[in-house]
Amino acid sequence: MQNLLSNAVKFTHQGSVGLSIELTEREHHGELTIQVSDTGIGISEDKHSAVFDPFSQAEGDTTRRFGGTGLGLSITRDLVKAMNGTIDLASTIGEGSQFTIVLPVILTDAIDHATQEQELPEFDGSGLWALIAEDTRVNAVVLGKFLANKGFDYEVVENGQLAIEKVQQRHFDCVLMDNHMPEMDGLEATRAITSLNLDNPPIIIGCTADAFEQTRQQMMSEGCAEVITKPVSSAQLDKVFHATLTPNRANSAKQA
Repeated sequence: MQNLLSNAVKFTHQGSVGLSIELTEREHHGELTIQVSDTGIGISEDKHSAVFDPFSQAEGDTTRRFGGTGLGLSITRDLVKAMNGTIDLASTIGEGSQFTIVLPVILTDAIDHATQEQELPEFDGSGLWALIAEDTRVNAVVLGKFLANKGFDYEVVENGQLAIEKVQQRHFDCVLMDNHMPEMDGLEATRAITSLNLDNPPIIIGCTADAFEQTRQQMMSEGCAEVITKPVSSAQLDKVFHATLTPNRANSAKQA
């Protein structure tokens, strides 16, 4: 849906872009219909099938005028197919386009997690030291602000190699480890820190923009106690700190 909306905006110089989502229920099964429409440049009928082919654009000058690799619709089609759904295109040159996705879905009873989960108090990091391993300055600043508000002292490094050096120079209670960094990424750095056999090793918390369970499992298999996805929120940090920095560990760290 994100790709279809992005294309609709890109190819619509005037007029409108529309999105509609409809669920048709049939007992415990249903159909989810997603339609993205625009009043943009449109696609000629003889090119409708070609736009779903890898590295293909509807018209010869599309790439020159609008950029892009032409992979988006191919990937979208493959994702829809993997979900046992269909994607159809209706379009007229100069009038606009409409993409319709229909996906089979299984219906379950809704669970209100907001009422089930007890709201956690803000974690008290007073006296604790955290290391932020993050190569994007904005992300590091935001994480640092969250940590400071919780009472942590912290330092920042921009790659995994520097993180390894820092944890050998002094004790850190936790390391917020970015997944993708130059010089050395978070996976390799986590593996290296874990293998150092430090007397009081830091708890490593992975931070990644990859919202895939495979990435989470891979980072945890290398030594991360938990993995949180970006953009990181203060509430996310509270939850993971309460789960990984226990009162006993926090108290002992403060006394040390």
